[in-house]
Amino acid sequence: MTGKRNLLIVEDEPEWCDIYASAAEGEGVHAVKIAENLAQAAALVDEMQFAVAFIDIGLDVGDDRNTDGLQVMDKIRSVKDETSIIVVTGRSGTDVLPITRDSIMRYHAHNIAGKGEITPADIEEALKTGLEAFEERNSLSAVPAHTALKGDLESWIWEDQMMRGTSVQEGVQGLHGFLDRLVSEFLPLVPVKPGAAITKDAVTGVMHGAYWSRSVGAAVVVCFADETRAESGIEPAKSGRRLLGIYDVGAPLKEFSAHAVSGAVFALSGAPRSGFAQAW
Repeated sequence: MTGKRNLLIVEDEPEWCDIYASAAEGEGVHAVKIAENLAQAAALVDEMQFAVAFIDIGLDVGDDRNTDGLQVMDKIRSVKDETSIIVVTGRSGTDVLPITRDSIMRYHAHNIAGKGEITPADIEEALKTGLEAFEERNSLSAVPAHTALKGDLESWIWEDQMMRGTSVQEGVQGLHGFLDRLVSEFLPLVPVKPGAAITKDAVTGVMHGAYWSRSVGAAVVVCFADETRAESGIEPAKSGRRLLGIYDVGAPLKEFSAHAVSGAVFALSGAPRSGFAQAW
């Protein structure tokens, strides 16, 4: 599993926002986010990875020359997201052909349609195929959990630290499998500082790190340890105590145990997106 099925709607006409949101109701979409302009859209892309984005080219009904939708597409591709971009525009005129060509060639748009011709059934089909295309591409390009957590450390150094610190069974394969099951649905993860790696708490021996999850659009703490250390270092946080005496956390979003290692992903309270590095 890699990330959530999130939908971005970039549209300045409320009735069209409603149409797109309605199409998402039966497709297992996790979150629907709406942006009326370029600034709002850029902020949402920083916060969250989107499986599909419905984008209008012009985001100012009073300006027929507005092409802010193209800049939204550029923002999505600049963070290397595999988002299926669906362009639905009411635009007409001589610039339609070059804009359409740019959308396809430069930003790899999944589908393009005119507001005057598209039907609700067309929108539902575009969303369905867009979700499928995203999941196929993302499964091939997504960074594995262990790569996200090791930061800039050499793999063999970090893996040796983690295996010694947790006594994980089945070696490197067991470590990778455990982390995939614990963390994958929260990827992509953005650390507090670029290249930061998950580390070992000197007191409890618990591995821990704070991240911004662009899958759920929120700050999280990833932590894991051998079963004995997890019992004493992680379990108290589930009843309201500060995690490791460091983090103010909410309820665990995910718990998993395997290969003699136990871990959890907690919601981190009061941590804004600005407290973390930029998406790459």
